[in-house]
Amino acid sequence: YVGMNGCLIALNLIKGTEIWRNSLSGMGYNEISLLVVNINSEGEGTSHEAQSSIFIVASHGKVYGINSESGDIIWKNKLKNGGYELPSLMIDSTDKVLVGCGKLVYKINIYDGKTIWQKKVSTCLLSCSHVTMATHQSSLQNAFT
Repeated sequence: YVGMNGCLIALNLIKGTEIWRNSLSGMGYNEISLLVVNINSEGEGTSHEAQSSIFIVASHGKVYGINSESGDIIWKNKLKNGGYELPSLMIDSTDKVLVGCGKLVYKINIYDGKTIWQKKVSTCLLSCSHVTMATHQSSLQNAFT
C-alpha cells in the first residue's frame, strides 16, 4: 500500500499492478500517515466482519477509516483542533488507535471513527513540531515479532 499526495493506492507486490486507488476526498494533496489495523474475527457489527483489516489514514487534522479489500471510506473524523501538522498513528488496542496531531493526542475507535478522548500535550504558541508516540507494549511487539 502506498500513500502520497492525498491518495491511497493498493498495489500487487508480485506484479506491480494497481489493485485500487482512493483519492481520499477532502484530504487535498497533502502527505498522509498510514496504519494497518488487523480486525478481530469476532468484530462488532456487520460492516466489518468480513474484512481482515482497516487502514487508518491521516492528514492535517483529518482521519479516515478505509476498507482494505475495496479501498472504500468507512468513516471520517475531522479532529477537533487537529491543526495542520502531519499526524502520527499508533495502535492502542484491538479496536482503538492513538492519533498525535498538532498539540493534541486523540484516542479513536477504529470501527466507527468516533473520538473517545483528546488530550492537549503541548503549549507551543506557533507552529508545533511533529508528534511521536510509543508505548512499552508497542516497543516490545516490534522487537519480538
